Parts: sequence; C-alpha cells; structure tokens
Amino acid sequence: TCFRFERGHIVARYELESKRLEAKRTYELEHIFIDDGMTAQSFFEMYTGYLAATHNIPKRKYTPKGWSSWSCYYNNVDEEKVIRQSELVAKELAPLGADLIQLDDGWQKDGSFGAYWTTDYDRFPGGMERLKNRLDELGLRFGLWLAPGLVRDTSEMFDKHSDLLVRDGSGKYGLDKCFGGDDALTGDKNGAIYAFDISKEEVLEMTAEIFERAKAQYGSEYFKIDFITNLLYRVESGMNIIYPADFATAAYRRFMQLIRDTVGEDVFLLACGAPIGESVGIFDSVRISPDISWGGAGKNGNPEPFEIIMKDAQNIILRSPYHNRVFINDPDALLVRDYLTEYGDDGLILSYDEAKLWATVVLMSGGHIILNEEIDRLPEDRLALVKKTFELSRRFGDNHAAARPKRFFEFPYCTESFIPFESEISTEELFVKMADGYKLGGHGTVICSVFNWDAVKKNIMFNARDYFEIYDDDTVTSKFIAEEIWTGERFELNDGTLNAELPPHSCICIEVKRMSGK
Repeated sequence: TCFRFERGHIVARYELESKRLEAKRTYELEHIFIDDGMTAQSFFEMYTGYLAATHNIPKRKYTPKGWSSWSCYYNNVDEEKVIRQSELVAKELAPLGADLIQLDDGWQKDGSFGAYWTTDYDRFPGGMERLKNRLDELGLRFGLWLAPGLVRDTSEMFDKHSDLLVRDGSGKYGLDKCFGGDDALTGDKNGAIYAFDISKEEVLEMTAEIFERAKAQYGSEYFKIDFITNLLYRVESGMNIIYPADFATAAYRRFMQLIRDTVGEDVFLLACGAPIGESVGIFDSVRISPDISWGGAGKNGNPEPFEIIMKDAQNIILRSPYHNRVFINDPDALLVRDYLTEYGDDGLILSYDEAKLWATVVLMSGGHIILNEEIDRLPEDRLALVKKTFELSRRFGDNHAAARPKRFFEFPYCTESFIPFESEISTEELFVKMADGYKLGGHGTVICSVFNWDAVKKNIMFNARDYFEIYDDDTVTSKFIAEEIWTGERFELNDGTLNAELPPHSCICIEVKRMSGK
C-alpha cells in the first residue's frame, strides 16, 4: 500500500498487481491506522503493540553480539583473516558477552549473486567445516551471509535456471533487472541482478537445499539474509515485482517461511535490506537502517561517511518501538576506526568523538552489537571504546530496551533520546505511559543521549524535569545527579538542568537519578 496526497486528500492505494479477482472470494487488504488525536510516540507504541499481538511473534532469542567480516574486509575475506579475528574476539571480547562470528559476503563460490552458495575453496581451503571446528574450540557461534532468490546474469546458474526467473517485465527476454549492470543482458563483468520466481516449487526446493547444507554441513546457527527487498520491489527502477502464481507479499512470506522451517526455530535469522512489515513474525531481527559504510562514500554524489552515520542514527532512533516487541532491532556494524581500510573504498575515518557517538547509537538501540573491525589494528583508546560498549550493554541487560526520541518530529535530526527505568514497571510499559505524559517518580532513572550533529561545537541543555515528576516536600527532593556512562564523570543538577558544550560530531550520554531528601 502507498499513500498519496491528491487534491487536498490523503489517498491509500492498494497494489493488486492487475490480478483477476474471483467472485465470491474474500480478500483481506492491509489494515490502515489513522489517528489525528495521538502523539507520534503514542501512535507508534500502539502500532508496534498491535503488530506483536496479531502476528505469531516467537519468543525473543538472545541479542547477537560479536564480530562480522563485512565492513573491515568487505568481500576480500579468507580463512586466515577470519580465524585471526575470531581468536582476538575470544581473547578480548568473549568475556564481555561477544560470542558470534558472522562471515559475510565473499565466502561463497562465483561471487555475491552466483546463487551456488557453496564454499570458495581458494579462499577457505579447509572449507566451512574447518572454520566451524575452530570456532567451536574458541567457544564461539558461527553465522553466514546469504542473498537467496537473486542471481547475477554472468553466473552459470543464470543460464542453467533461466526458466526459473520471474518474467514479468518489458526488458530483454521479458526480464527486468533488480539492480546493477546495464539495461540489457550483457557480458559486463559486474553483470545485473535478477530475481528468481520464488512462487515456483523448483525455486523453493533449490532454496531449501541451500539452507539445509549451510546448517547441517557448514554448521551455521545464524543467518544474515540480505537484499531481499528486491524480491518484492526493484529498488533501482522503483518497479514492483509481479509473480504470476500469487500476490507478491504472499509469495515473499511463503519463501521466507520455507527458510525458517528449513533451519528450525533454534537458528537465528536476521533480515537485512528487507521490507519490515512483510518480514514480521518470521525473522528474529530486522535491520532498521542502511549500511553504515558505503563503497564510494563522499564521491559521485554519494553522502559523506558522517552524513551516512547521521541518517542511519535517525532511522535507528525513530524505529525504536519495534525493538523487543516485534523483533530485535539491528543497527548495523559497530565501527570505531581512525584509519582507512585497505579493503574497501568507504572513506571512513572517525574522530574519537564520532566513534563514541556511533557507539552510543548502537548501544542505545538495544539491538545487535557486531564489531566490523580488524581488532589487531585498533589503537588502544578505540579498543577500549569497543570493550566499554559491550560492558555497558551487559550492565543494561541482555535484550534491553531501545532508546526513544524525546521529540519524534524534531527536524532535521533527533538531538535527544532516552531509556527510562522505574521499579515495578517494565521499561516497555514506561514508554507507553510516558508517551501519554507520564513522568518518573522518586525512584526512577533515565539514561539520555544528547547529540551534536553539527560540524561546529554547540551548547546544549539537558532538563531532567522533562522526565521526572517534581516534588516539593522534605522526603524526596527535586535535585538530580547525572553520570556520564562512558567516562564516569558526575554532575549535580540542582535545578534539574545540565548545560554543556559539545565538540563537533559528538554526544553526551548520561544516567540521571533523583537525589534522596532528608
């Protein structure tokens, strides 16, 4: 469904894919929520609660914490690199709760979209089996990246299974690409990416075989499933994909449910580059922002690296109500480096303040904490920042809440987010109540992040009175104490306010408590 503003009206347009509607058959369209009397935060607390109540949401699994190969090695990954970093994870980060090694793109034969999903033995001579055995020895979990349902036109699988591609387009041979390559099918070395017809039984069988092998033979107990929006919507052209056998969303959910049924409920599934609503109830977690590092960042019209961080942070903060209700939120990689990686053209070099700001966003998301760094190349202060992120996450508690925006429609960027705590009330219940004006009582605590997104220093003011009830008796005062969670620095907020000057591209993250009275 899409919404359009037309001649002073809001019009909801349902996409029925030009399919014939059968007489005497009932069709249930997507539900629409409209309420002009609620605050934005109340609305989204209600909306995500509705999703949780009406879908078969599985019990939340662990929150993934560990390391991934992508934003440090990209697809220049091999067995030696992964084992070296895994041994460092076991030594430096496993005592702080990091136990996942997620091998990203580059492990498989015939490139990113070859559709084989078998091991590239030139890069991994011992196969996935030897890598899995080493991770078992280190006490670490093993996860794999896949992008099922898609194939590159230069792949052998493209020619071998051309009859299984979705043919709903006007392009050459009735095919429209999802992205990449040229408009026509060519021998371009990069090629273009096309979708299989995921409503066909042969595609379902082929996909089940891929995931059966990855679990049973390779030992993967975690899957990052990527680029799957392109099974519904061609991102590059803005065209919907039409499947002849069924409505696209039904085909998508059947395809993803097949993957879930194949690997079982004991395996963790992350949907990345995925439609959020259509993925609810199948995946354990969903990526709620684009990649934090891009090849070509700052070039050819692409945003600068810190601009990507700013935009990702807004997605993460504004999508916070999904977390722990509908799925676990994935904020993407924890990155803190102060050098350019030699393996990709991402342009990413972070100042210490920028690294701490991004670590704060990841921590306060409540979701995945997956380091994408060469641990042995990190300076001492950056490694300490990484360790502190895992340490604080453990202190907050596994599956802790995601920080909500103080002002949902703040423009152009959210400058304050918070997580409240109060005895005998869950944080999720507190979010619902505070969205309707409730304030914390005498034994409440709030953790707040205040951001300076500007490239110049900025004076900010934090006001505890926005979060706490104000008392004027002798037993509970209206004085507060704040502690910066990263440095341990303490402040007394006698009038409830904290004024601070923040450097460019930085933040302060404080835990605020009411001081006891007489």
